[in-house]
Amino acid sequence: METYDLKCVQCNKIFQSTPITLAPCGWVICSHHFGDFSEITCILCQDRHHVKKSDCVVIKTIENKYAKYKLQQSISELELDLEKFKSIKQDPINHVNEFINQIKNKVCLQKDNIQLLVDFHFDKIHQKLKSTQTECQESLSEKSKFNNLDFNGLKDKVDLIELMFEHKITKPENLKKDSKSIEEFKKEIKEAIEDLTDGKLYTITPMDQDMDFRNLFGKLKIINDMN
Repeated sequence: METYDLKCVQCNKIFQSTPITLAPCGWVICSHHFGDFSEITCILCQDRHHVKKSDCVVIKTIENKYAKYKLQQSISELELDLEKFKSIKQDPINHVNEFINQIKNKVCLQKDNIQLLVDFHFDKIHQKLKSTQTECQESLSEKSKFNNLDFNGLKDKVDLIELMFEHKITKPENLKKDSKSIEEFKKEIKEAIEDLTDGKLYTITPMDQDMDFRNLFGKLKIINDMN
């Protein structure tokens, strides 16, 4: 069947809905181009005039030819469906296997895409850590707290406190004072070490244990609908 006169002049496709003739210009378009509107602007005419749906007409010859085309198309589709069924009937197990394999391939593809996103995310973290590592290494000479810590002098003070404590020389009234000194020494060492990384705390947030991975990664959804 010739279809040159079954094409919508607006979308240039075979009519997707009942063909309707615009008035007064005579263009034939798919009726669905009106949508929910009772009036549209004719984009086919230079003057862009308004067209009311109520003024348009359905020409029987075009409508009948379109109906014949739709019937012929449906018959062709049915014949293809019958051929497909005949082929499946000969080996139904193979059809089931192919059907499931297609779903498996989609699952694998989705898994690969998620893996790419995960790799990209952690690559960014590694890049940031590498950059931070380089910055810290290059600025070692500027770390005053680390470089200026008198390790030997601090060690001597600690050894003296420890020696007096072990030999029970420490007076009771000096116990709190010595404990306070020890805490200050610990703080001084801690700050000197942290100075190497600019005193910043680096950590990785833990995964959310309540995260719904099915919604995050996708889940197999079986729709019981044969229509």
